[in-house]
Amino acid sequence: MALTQVNSEGIKDGEVKNADMADDAVGVAELSATGTASNTTFLRGDNSWQTVSTTTEGEAVLSTTNSNEANTKFLRADGDGTCSWQTPPDTNTTYSVQDGQLSQNNFTDADHSKLDGIAAGATVGAALTGSTNNTITTVTGANAIQGEANLTYDGTDLTQKVSSSTAYSATATPQKGFQIQNLDDTTNSFSALRLTSGSSSPATAQISSVRTGSGQNDLTFQLETSNTAFEALRIDSSGKVGIGETSPGTLVHMKDADVSGASFNTDDKLTIENNGTTNINLVSGTTHSQFILFSDSGDRGQGYIKYNHAVDSIAIKAGGTESIEISATDLTVKDGNLVIGTAGHGIDFSAQTATSQSGSQTDYEVLDHYEEGTWTPVMQYYSSGSYTNVVFSDAPDQTTAVFTRIGNLVWFAWYSGYWTATAYNGTARITGLPFNATNNQNGYIACTFAHANCFTADVNSGFVHKNGNSIHPILEDSTSQATWENGNYLMVSGVYKVD
Repeated sequence: MALTQVNSEGIKDGEVKNADMADDAVGVAELSATGTASNTTFLRGDNSWQTVSTTTEGEAVLSTTNSNEANTKFLRADGDGTCSWQTPPDTNTTYSVQDGQLSQNNFTDADHSKLDGIAAGATVGAALTGSTNNTITTVTGANAIQGEANLTYDGTDLTQKVSSSTAYSATATPQKGFQIQNLDDTTNSFSALRLTSGSSSPATAQISSVRTGSGQNDLTFQLETSNTAFEALRIDSSGKVGIGETSPGTLVHMKDADVSGASFNTDDKLTIENNGTTNINLVSGTTHSQFILFSDSGDRGQGYIKYNHAVDSIAIKAGGTESIEISATDLTVKDGNLVIGTAGHGIDFSAQTATSQSGSQTDYEVLDHYEEGTWTPVMQYYSSGSYTNVVFSDAPDQTTAVFTRIGNLVWFAWYSGYWTATAYNGTARITGLPFNATNNQNGYIACTFAHANCFTADVNSGFVHKNGNSIHPILEDSTSQATWENGNYLMVSGVYKVD
């Protein structure tokens, strides 16, 4: 009996088995499905004939309509005839991307961090060995490191080799060698090279370029002590160097401790600042000398200060001549003069042992004056209540006299030579001494006359009047003052005290 149509409701489950049907008894023609059956289609579970999409031999595209999986997952072939949905990253899978299909925008910051340093074709997690130099491989094209074969790593050192004939210029900064750039324009933003040593409490040194304004920067060197960072040195944008000073006030400014209110001049080139005792220590061998030189465009060492350790002395040179030497016991003026340039100042003898004599004073222990010179004697006679100049018919041969002052003592001397006079009759005196005598009773100082035959009686002595500058001859064996004759000679000399 042949059945032309049997409803599915008329056949019980399991009633028709393979044994009940002959080979090829049911073919494609007996099946009801949408689409076209062919040797390039397959019957899908939704009663539709579907075409398998092929690309190249051995490859096929598998599509799924399972909406239960998120679009962030991928279908992995697990190798046992099964597939599974996986979430990246998947450490068991090797990824490949076709040329031009991957751009920087496909990655998050975290993705970039994971991919940094992975060379094309490198095994993930593999380390560069130190057995041979390894070239750091980069991208090709416009973003490649030019001459990347010169960037190598040997397991210890990272080396960039540069071969350039560009000459160094102090006013130009061509980009050669290693460069770090911070694109932030904020004042005090910086880029830095950090050098760290140690694994337990490591210490870091840092060299930084600090932006101080548009087109200008400072270079700083930072160190650590007890893992506390501090700035050890700074070169500012004007070229000034600060050691322990972040704002150098002079070309070189070294500071240990701040001195409040300290000021600097544009002529200052070196400043050493410390709020306490401050030394500059020059050290050399016991048989050598140390110099501070003063030079000009014509001569090196035109002046200097020298310490000679062989003899332990300090020498001062000026104008090309070493003129002063100071030892532990002596000060020697080797050339030139010792000049006391301020009145009232001189050589102080206050350190010497004072006399045991009662009434000694310590107020006059400065030798503050030395002078040599001439003075003009003026011969006078007393007439009608006042002194009048002698009138000569033949003036004295010597019209000038000499003096020397040492401290507050004045020595004087005069030889008149021959003279004659027409008006002279009266008490005699000679005035014109270069300094007034002291104004006290001890200011009357005796002096000596010799070869004096120009008085009416013998004269061998005289005195300098206190608080004045005149010499008064006295008659021999008398206290009376002498009177002039009409001529002849005289010699007079003496020492008197001034205030």
